[in-house]
Amino acid sequence: MTCVIHWASSQADSSYSPRRMRVDADHFDALSRILSSSPSRRGFLAALIGSVLGVSSSAVANAAKSGKCQTRCGECEQCQKGNCHRKHGRKRCKKGTCVPNAAGTPCTTVPNGVCQAGSCFPRSTCPATITTYCGEPIATLCGASGTAACFCGRSAEGNVVCLLDEDELCLGSSPLCTTSADCPSGEACVNVAGCCSGDPSGSKRCMAPCPFPD
Repeated sequence: MTCVIHWASSQADSSYSPRRMRVDADHFDALSRILSSSPSRRGFLAALIGSVLGVSSSAVANAAKSGKCQTRCGECEQCQKGNCHRKHGRKRCKKGTCVPNAAGTPCTTVPNGVCQAGSCFPRSTCPATITTYCGEPIATLCGASGTAACFCGRSAEGNVVCLLDEDELCLGSSPLCTTSADCPSGEACVNVAGCCSGDPSGSKRCMAPCPFPD
């Protein structure tokens, strides 16, 4: 069905009568009633809206009935179902949310990976004895040859990980933290004791994983 909307020009149109305006309005009202009353058309509109939002209508419906997550969680996350309740005989649930797996959970997104704050970090060839990002006498390299510089470090949660070198680490480009939950998504809170002269003893800063580990 095609709906034609007539747009009046700045000049008067002698053929555009009040009766014709009423007919066009009736046609528009009829179209609105069809779209609102037809289940197939309502389903089509719901699917269209869902596609625009990036979520299928069935996923939204299932989340409302089961409390499951609308989108698939990452490898280092799990779905925490939303609370459900019944009202007027109908079960309604809040949508679930993706929450991080326990720090240290093995992951495969990167070789020899370990979960940190919901992201998979490489352990690379870092030795288990690493305690701080700025090792003595020098930091321990873990990046692939010819790529960005990466060094080994230990997260606040106790995991040895391979991290992208931060040139301005001590200039405040990497924020101080207590746990990886304090850091931006995809970063880990890392022990940087001995790195920055102005930092308190035992300081930790947020750092990103090495993109090209050994």
